[in-house]
Amino acid sequence: MDASTLLTRQGHRLVQTGASLFVFAALEGFVMPSLPVPRLGLSVHTLSALQGVKLLWFGLLWPRLRVSARNARIAFNGTDSLGTPASDFGRLSSHSVKAEKYRVQTKLPRPRPMHIPSLVALAAP
Repeated sequence: MDASTLLTRQGHRLVQTGASLFVFAALEGFVMPSLPVPRLGLSVHTLSALQGVKLLWFGLLWPRLRVSARNARIAFNGTDSLGTPASDFGRLSSHSVKAEKYRVQTKLPRPRPMHIPSLVALAAP
């Protein structure tokens, strides 16, 4: 397969993936208020929309690249076009588990106030 055909097919795949992520983000926005942890839903919604737009842009610009077929395959695998939806669905699956049970509750000690004279003493030669 020559490079221009490969780039066109890869660009089409990127546009498909980006559009599906964008539609997923829109549908997930309607479900977000009913999720156990709405803030986690908001992060999935925002990330899906941003990654969908990124992949749409990559797909529209992809056929304009002037590279060999080998470099096109390497670059396409580097765009993370398959890992992007997988990470979004992985985050979404955390809603099926009650995520608030697994939230880490830590009580950090309050930082000690630093006094200006001690900072000046450290900076002085």
